[in-house]
Amino acid sequence: MVALNPTVGEVLRGVASDYQSPLYFLLLHFWLKLGQSDLWLRLPTALLGAALVPLVYVTGRRFFSPAAGLWAALFSAVTTYQVYFSRYPRSYILLALLAVLAAYTLHLALQDAQRRRWALHGLTVALALYTHPYAFFLLPPLWGYAAWRLYLRGRHQFAPLAVTGGLALLSYLPWAGVALAQWGQVQAGADAWIEPVSRDSLKTLYDWLWFKTRAEYGPGPDLLLRGGRYLFTALLLLALWRSRRREDLWLVVGLAVGPTALAFLFSLLVIPLWDPRYLVVLSPFLALWLGHALASLETPWPRRGAALKPLAGALLVAMSLPPLASLYLDPAFRAPEIRSASHWTHTRYLEGDLILHINEQSYLPALWYDHQEAGSGGGSEQGFPAPCLWQSLPDAWCDRSPYRVGYVNLERQDFSQAVASESRVWLTVLYNHNWPGEAAKAQALVERLRGQSFRVGQAARFIGVEVYELVRAS
Repeated sequence: MVALNPTVGEVLRGVASDYQSPLYFLLLHFWLKLGQSDLWLRLPTALLGAALVPLVYVTGRRFFSPAAGLWAALFSAVTTYQVYFSRYPRSYILLALLAVLAAYTLHLALQDAQRRRWALHGLTVALALYTHPYAFFLLPPLWGYAAWRLYLRGRHQFAPLAVTGGLALLSYLPWAGVALAQWGQVQAGADAWIEPVSRDSLKTLYDWLWFKTRAEYGPGPDLLLRGGRYLFTALLLLALWRSRRREDLWLVVGLAVGPTALAFLFSLLVIPLWDPRYLVVLSPFLALWLGHALASLETPWPRRGAALKPLAGALLVAMSLPPLASLYLDPAFRAPEIRSASHWTHTRYLEGDLILHINEQSYLPALWYDHQEAGSGGGSEQGFPAPCLWQSLPDAWCDRSPYRVGYVNLERQDFSQAVASESRVWLTVLYNHNWPGEAAKAQALVERLRGQSFRVGQAARFIGVEVYELVRAS
């Protein structure tokens, strides 16, 4: 929604008010000038996620071996942590791509200290910083490794790293004040994307790094997922021990583990900025570590152990099937049909009706669809004021909505009071899989309304979305 502001200045204003960094939204702003369909909106992140797979292969081949690159690319292609955020129109998968590119370009620069290679690395780091603040947590392990390698060559070799790093950080100065102001306004637990940190935060991240899902599969698939995680974790540690003198492996391990520790400690000691979605940036480095572990897998019995690698690959693919099935087949994980529900409601909307949402993740895209369809004959020419949940929304959406729309936060507002003076309400209910129990809460609300002064009918059902018609009883 930020990228749909009409000018670059308003996009930057929206980004500043939404705890984000500007690069992705500026790119999306110009991208959406070419088209505004749902497919077109999601296509950039899908392309970035797809590009991450071959980049991981190339990086694994350079750091370790072609076999390690193939194993790492396989994991990158099947882990739902990366697949999910490759469908998510935010900056997280772009940061993951730039992080791997920063490691790759640093490796090039350390091998052959040409100015253009250091310049390419510095540019990649600067782009990462302007993509998301979590890029800062990548810099200590990234540049710490580089400083260690340069130290082994002699102290006079530090100049390229110092100049590159200094210029990359200086390039961030125009946005530094905005970022500090954003961080100072964070309230963990109250903000939509920031949560208080605890030991459960690390466990959640560990689970997500393998396969992001909250679906319930039953004892068999759940045992496969848990057992596979523990087995592959043991392989990671075994490879780390056996290859402990391999410098490139320590760079990968540092980038897989270091930002987690830094973000966790920063959230405990300074400002809470923790959310597992931000740490999707670690997933490609876990893939590289895993790729090396599988490629170097050996046993004392070569003949009997020859089948271990294909068996490990089969297990990895089998572990991916339940989460991928949930992501693509389970209605709770599929993209909700907000557009279809909005269009259906618009065709039945009469002057004076209220279109009401109880989930901000249906309300915000519905506002977009309202404006897209305003020219089809529905709505009002003058427009209606709409609740503006965030300052990042385009002003026209808040000031001149073509339909009467509303939003009720059930945790903080009285739903009955919100509809007390209404004759007919179209209640849009989105079943968000990230909020367990939401479906039951919505059903309880509907049943309560049946006992009050409204006749309630389930007007239409879509994938992940239901629309109820509330008509005041005479």
